[in-house]
Amino acid sequence: MTRKYRRLFNIQQGFSAVEMTLITPILLLILMAIFELTLVLQAKIVLLNVSREGASLVSRTSSYSEEDVMDIIANAANPLDLFSDGTIFINVVTLEDADKSPYVSRQVKWVNSGLNAESTVWDNCSNWVIESNVNTCDLPDREEDVAIDNFPLELLEGESVYVVEVFYRYSAFSSFIFDNEFIMNERTYL
Repeated sequence: MTRKYRRLFNIQQGFSAVEMTLITPILLLILMAIFELTLVLQAKIVLLNVSREGASLVSRTSSYSEEDVMDIIANAANPLDLFSDGTIFINVVTLEDADKSPYVSRQVKWVNSGLNAESTVWDNCSNWVIESNVNTCDLPDREEDVAIDNFPLELLEGESVYVVEVFYRYSAFSSFIFDNEFIMNERTYL
């Protein structure tokens, strides 16, 4: 190799090193973003599956209390830790009269929850009562006080539906995409 070609080869090696130095941090940031978004999607899918399983269990079994169902689905929420960063609500929404709005006839909040969140179905419970290890909302006597105006399902007269809500406080792996924690939730009607 002549001296001219050696010099050209050394210059090209220098350019490659500079290019790699500039590109590597960008590639690492992209990889971190992909990793973080993958964790968020995984958490969202786990919450969806847990809420579906909870609705399925509570609607078809009478051998478990609502608290038992919430404990079962919280234990099945791996890798999410609902005991320290989550809460679960089971709501029973009923329509007695077709001329009126559906109303919450029963609302139960998970006793072992590690997150203080409000139900998105009906969030006006002012008094929670724990009896036999079940945290039940002390609902007002009048249906109008627990009515739900924007209920997304159309119920038939005399019909009830279970609504299972699962909330989870997501803490970001890094602060690259998400600066702080945020609450994720899923809801299943059955």
